[in-house]
This record gives sequence, structure tokens and C-alpha cells, in this order.
Amino acid sequence: MISPLQLTHGVEWVWLAWLIAVAVLLKMVTRSLRRWRRPRWAELARGEDGVSYSLSYVLVLPILLLFVCIVFETTWLLLAKVGTLYAAHAGARSAVVWSSANTSASDLPTQRINQSVWMAMTPFATGDPKLLAEPKGAVEPSIQYAAAYWLYSQASKDPDAHAPLTTMSKRYLNAASRTTWASQIDKSRPDGAVTVTVTYRAPLHIPGAARLFGNGRDYVIVSKATLPNEAPANDKRSLGIEYKSR
Repeated sequence: MISPLQLTHGVEWVWLAWLIAVAVLLKMVTRSLRRWRRPRWAELARGEDGVSYSLSYVLVLPILLLFVCIVFETTWLLLAKVGTLYAAHAGARSAVVWSSANTSASDLPTQRINQSVWMAMTPFATGDPKLLAEPKGAVEPSIQYAAAYWLYSQASKDPDAHAPLTTMSKRYLNAASRTTWASQIDKSRPDGAVTVTVTYRAPLHIPGAARLFGNGRDYVIVSKATLPNEAPANDKRSLGIEYKSR
């Protein structure tokens, strides 16, 4: 299961920055609405009184935009955190299934866990071509993912569900290139815990606000999920049935 504390693990400062920025914006907007008066465009064009009237807006606007940028940047990071929680849970489910599998290909369980984690992170990844990378083993699954999503979107009546094939493929590749995982399996008993840790390098988008978080390019987010193994209670911890998967 995923602990509720995982929602804040590793992103404590992001939550704090988000709360402060939202509070400041609400305060500034509330005070501005209380003091708002109809703009005097004629006065602004005629004399210095109009200039002094607009001076407060000129001084406050950059500060307001900064906090708006912080809210956007932290919101994207918190959404990425939710994605890592989902990806960790998907990876743990896949690890539970494949931990007791008999396969002719020794790397097949790793491929399937990769696929589960990458697919879970794809909706939360960016499709920016500037960040595009093609990690090993991700190109073919990205095409399959994009094709499957295209078939789904064509059958959907929701116009917002439609997306170009290239966009979904880029999202998958970016998710794969920025996401890594590690698993721990307690083999002391059949129902030992399976823990999957997902690490995601979330890209930072807004230059000014990004400087608040690390190097200004990436912010590393880590999440864990633990599930019971449910392996067969025999010496080999195996079902004795070869899995056929594609």
C-alpha cells in the first residue's frame, strides 16, 4: 500500500512554496479588489497625477507575476509527485506478478516492470521535443502505446481525449528517459513485501521560479509503494507455469 506520508516525502519544500505563493496571491488579489477604482484613462494621458496613479501597478506587477510562476511550477511538480506514486504502485503490481513467473527470457520481468512504470508516468511527462530522449528498450513500446491510445481516442466521444500519435510517443519516451526504479523483495516468506521505488527527474519549466528548486533544470522526486508478494508457498516460489507475454 502507499502511505499517505508519501504525498509529502521529498516534496516538503514544494508544498511549502505552493502554500506560501497561493496565500500571497490571494492576499494581494483581495487587497487589490478592495482598493480598486475605475481607471482614469484621460487623467493618465494628461498629467503626472495619472502617472503616479499607475505607478503602484507597475511596481507590484512583477512581484505578482513571480508568485503566479511559482504557483504554476510547484503545481506541475506536485502533479509529477502524484505520477510517481501511481508509477510505484504499478511497478509493485507488476513485480508481484513476475516474481513467481517462469520465463524463457531472463530479462522479461524487468521489461514488464519497465513498461508498467513508464506507462504510468507518461500522462505526467512532458512532450517537449527539446527534452526528447530515446532510452534503450523504450522506442518500440512508445509506438505501441501511442497506437493503443489512438485507437482508444478514436472510440471515445470526448473531444479532449484525442491526441496526435507523435505527442503520445514523445511523452512515453520522455517518461522513460527520466524515470528509474528499483525493487526489493522479501523472500523469507511467500507473502513477503515487494517494494518498488520510483525516481523521476521532473523538468522545471519557468526560469525565474525554477531557481528556487535545485539546479533550475530538474527536480528529483522519489516515491515508494509496497504490496504483499502472494508467491506460491513452495521452495522455488514459482507457479511452475511459463508465462506467455507480449
